[in-house]
Amino acid sequence: MASTTAATAKSGSIATPFTITTAERCVAFSRGVVFLTSLAMLEGEALIGRQPLSLLDAVILVVALYVVGTAILSLLGRERPGLQLPLLVADMLLVTGIIYLAGGIYSEYYLLYYVPILQASVRLNFRDAIASAILSSGLYMAVGLSTGPDTLIPVKAQLRAGTFAASATFMAAFFALLNREARSYMERSREMSELADALAAKNRELQEKTRQLAEAQEYLVARERLAAIGELAGSVGHELRNPLGVIRNVAYYLRKQVGGEDADVAEMIDLMDAQVSICDRTIAALLDFARPERASPEPADINQIVTELVASNPPPTGVTIRLALGHDLPLAYVDRHQIGEVFDNILCNAYQAMPGGGEVRVRTSSEVETDGVCVEFADTGPGIPSGNLARIFDPLFTTKAKGIGLGLVVCKRLVERQGGGISVHCEAGQGATFTVRLRRAEEEANETDDQADGGPDC
Repeated sequence: MASTTAATAKSGSIATPFTITTAERCVAFSRGVVFLTSLAMLEGEALIGRQPLSLLDAVILVVALYVVGTAILSLLGRERPGLQLPLLVADMLLVTGIIYLAGGIYSEYYLLYYVPILQASVRLNFRDAIASAILSSGLYMAVGLSTGPDTLIPVKAQLRAGTFAASATFMAAFFALLNREARSYMERSREMSELADALAAKNRELQEKTRQLAEAQEYLVARERLAAIGELAGSVGHELRNPLGVIRNVAYYLRKQVGGEDADVAEMIDLMDAQVSICDRTIAALLDFARPERASPEPADINQIVTELVASNPPPTGVTIRLALGHDLPLAYVDRHQIGEVFDNILCNAYQAMPGGGEVRVRTSSEVETDGVCVEFADTGPGIPSGNLARIFDPLFTTKAKGIGLGLVVCKRLVERQGGGISVHCEAGQGATFTVRLRRAEEEANETDDQADGGPDC
């Protein structure tokens, strides 16, 4: 049943919205059952000794329809708040009429007065509940006055009316106070729930701020560490490159002098030269990381770069390479030298991931979503562990015994400097796939034309 409107501050009740509660549904259901049962009993008593379909039958039928209709509206929560007091008064007058017809003040139907009193206690405030008890007592006394001898009410009737008035007032006060405490408790519970929700939202906000602060701190520490690594790499690279150049020149001289005469010496010279090349590549990676070379992008045929790369870097024994070059591939806007280094590093990593043999698939295609060029390097090696997948582009992270962990870092920088991107996809035991995405040359040409003309046309 719908609750009452906001109570006044004088009565001390809690202001609540117009909503139906479980207690009010129970009261509405009980009201309908009690009134309909009473009307049926009154009709049964009236039918004894007379013919049916009298004026009393019509009145009882109309009252029954009123009770059913108002009970259904209350159960559905469709009853208007402003009609609650008039309906309570109507119920009291209805009970008074039933008592009068059923024998006056000595009728046991006087118990029906407790129904509107209970409604007032649950639906309204303390003041209205007491008022309903007083009004019920006054109507009950009016019935006694109308049926007593002359203007005097017998002592038994007076005692009965007084007892009812006291019990009705006590019942109204008790249930009204109980309802007030229940509403106050519900209001405090609602406030505590809202406070808990607000605290939870603040806690989530604080956690998000803490996470952002931790990420910013980690980023600053990484930048500081990378700056130190860059300075160290630059100094070490320059210091080592000169001695390596001398060693390479000595190896070249020895090859010219004694390389052709002794096969063992020639083999040792080739081994020394190969190791110098490995050191030179490591130093080049250090220098690229410390002071990356400025890119000079130009339109380039990616298929041609891939073909030349495979020709100059053949697979080791047991490893096969398969090319799937896309047809009508658009030109990419890249630095040929730098993108060649990227492809070479990825291809060498694929070879090294399959020491027991396997297959490397290189596929080029035109990417529809970004309107660019895509190059994929997929191997059939053991793949990358899930714990290492998120760190493979971190500086100095490597799983190789002789690696320094800068190859993929440099590759990522070189690709991003040219407006592209690099990503990796891996499934355990099924190898790894590195994908390099590059910009089309036509896009860069259009941007250059727009800048030369003073901006794009609107």
